[in-house]
Amino acid sequence: MKFHEIYDQIFAEKPYEKEVSLAMALLGGQPSKVLEIGCGTGRHTEALLRRGLKVTAVDTDPAMILLAKERNRFYLGKRLRLALGGVDKAPRKPVDGALSLFHVVNYLQTEKDLLRFFSEISLRLKTGKRLVFDAWNGLAAILDPPRTTTPARTICRGQERIVFRTKTTTDLWKMRADLEVVIRSQGGKPKTYRYTHRIWLPAELCGFLEMSRMKCERICTWKNPRRQATPRDWKIVFVARKM
Repeated sequence: MKFHEIYDQIFAEKPYEKEVSLAMALLGGQPSKVLEIGCGTGRHTEALLRRGLKVTAVDTDPAMILLAKERNRFYLGKRLRLALGGVDKAPRKPVDGALSLFHVVNYLQTEKDLLRFFSEISLRLKTGKRLVFDAWNGLAAILDPPRTTTPARTICRGQERIVFRTKTTTDLWKMRADLEVVIRSQGGKPKTYRYTHRIWLPAELCGFLEMSRMKCERICTWKNPRRQATPRDWKIVFVARKM
């Protein structure tokens, strides 16, 4: 059993459809072609395609790309183009909007990575069009650091019961969080998966957007996109316009 195989079960309650609806409203206008960065298993992609959009989606994880292809196979070669890799693997064709959801920017570890990420999006975004992305809030991480260990959860895959637990170690001097996910299936040995999040401050993200010819217009939350986010809102949404 591998992490990507139970990814959708772990995040089964995530409101993908609602997030896409809100993201489309934040993009504004009536986009017909969108770029999705960090498509994962293709759940957000699926919601975009159901709206009749043409989608170019990229992800750096080969296993995730295969799952996204399987989920959206009907649209491949029609209104969907999938590519393995970062934003630079997407064609340099102008799009009406760009989305990067489920705090993809927190997987970027260095300022160089972040600048390249935003710059490559900017190169593909039409002037005046928007990028919508979400992120962990670095201010909230300082004011209210993440819990070290989350309660164990049980999910089902067919007749199989799987227990998983997440442990987070936060280093505010380095502004990073090391996450460890331990998964145990019935009668099996536990498997551990590790990954790191860079905790970016909102001012840092806005600064790198400007360096990439994009201006941050709004920082809000999924819960209330009309309200300005506060320093204690853990998960925040950015709306930036290509200048």
